[in-house]
Amino acid sequence: MNTKTSTPPSDGRTVASFHGGLSLVRSERSTKRARVRGSEQANVLVVELGRSLATPGITADAVFKQHSARKIYSYAISETDPTKMVRRSVDGETTIGEFVNGKFKALRAGS
Repeated sequence: MNTKTSTPPSDGRTVASFHGGLSLVRSERSTKRARVRGSEQANVLVVELGRSLATPGITADAVFKQHSARKIYSYAISETDPTKMVRRSVDGETTIGEFVNGKFKALRAGS
């Protein structure tokens, strides 16, 4: 499907159109039915997608799943002061700071 236009492909019809050019298109059924595992059926995937979208953020395991020689950090906006950032490392160390010219600068205690 061409993302620059809103026309559906020639072998289907548009069922719904969404913001950003995303369209749901119904195409003709194939004569050969593919076997789909129960965990990959639409009714299961839609429920899982809904659960994922209802929960903000991602898990620490997703951020820190690979250990490497370099330190990896996750950044979040401070819940108590939205002008500050919280940097967390894989070992659980938390640092409060801010980004200045694209680099994280730790704030001194009491700042």
